[in-house]
Amino acid sequence: MRPTPKGWKRFLVVPDTHGQFIHQKNAAKCIEFKKDFKPHKTIHLGDFIDATCLRHGASEAEQGVSFGDDWIAAKRFLEELRPNVVLMGNHERRLWKLIDSPRALVSEYAQHLVDDIISFMIKGLKAEWLPYHARDGVYEITTGKGRLAAMHGYHANMHACHKHAQVYGNCIIGHIHRIETSTAARDDGAICHSAGWLGDIEHMDYIGDKTGQFRWGNGWIWGYYNERTGAWKVNQAEDKDGAWII
Repeated sequence: MRPTPKGWKRFLVVPDTHGQFIHQKNAAKCIEFKKDFKPHKTIHLGDFIDATCLRHGASEAEQGVSFGDDWIAAKRFLEELRPNVVLMGNHERRLWKLIDSPRALVSEYAQHLVDDIISFMIKGLKAEWLPYHARDGVYEITTGKGRLAAMHGYHANMHACHKHAQVYGNCIIGHIHRIETSTAARDDGAICHSAGWLGDIEHMDYIGDKTGQFRWGNGWIWGYYNERTGAWKVNQAEDKDGAWII
């Protein structure tokens, strides 16, 4: 790895890993990269669990998929990654919604799991923890003019990347599992970088009939930022047919 320019720092942004559906080989590649790159700041964009059993419209078989195994797999990867910042994704939010369940057993168990996750993030990882919220769930890597933000993602259609650039300016997102960029139609030329994901499509039966999966790609984002000037540089790491381009 080349020396970092004076005044600049390194960052690593890791997108959706989906708990027990993580792509083991490619996730290990990401950890290997981090050890070499030694970023000053590591950000996980959320959906670190899949919560299959809580999916709206889940089949009887999907409702039987263990949440415990999912959370154990998520913790195992996060302990290796050691992020400084973790964002809640929409899959984690499935659990948070259950706290309001009218069924006491469901509500109380959901609260127990939520408390465990928050404690792990704050006390275990000592990471900054942000909610899944269109305003409060935005982490600023740099500030000021031309600032760069990171978030899980709040749009999911084919124009999602462009919409994020329109709304948030320069940003990095996960959520849509696609590796792509889009420049907004605004005078500052803001750009959104979609980092892809690090899940294993072979194990996610519930997306078997969704053609959108053909656009998904394993990857992560790494780059440099200057705290004094607010300048930044984004690079994409991408799995191309089993060969990593970093």
